[in-house]
Amino acid sequence: MFCTKCHVNQVLFKGKCLVNCPNGFYVDENKECKACAVDNCDRCDSVNCNSCSFGKSLFDNKCLTNCPLGYTSINQICTK
Repeated sequence: MFCTKCHVNQVLFKGKCLVNCPNGFYVDENKECKACAVDNCDRCDSVNCNSCSFGKSLFDNKCLTNCPLGYTSINQICTK
């Protein structure tokens, strides 16, 4: 079954109604799941990444394998 609209407490993702969007997606104003704009991002809003996929660290709205020189990854966030 392919859905085009969901109940109030659900979001639309690829024609299915879910309770939450999967990792790598956010809920837009139409209650639809949209892909994060940042590669390897697990949680985001329409512009910013809030947390990265396993093995990646967040730095300057990017998910990096290695933090830049002078930064260390603490809880998947590059910190000075």
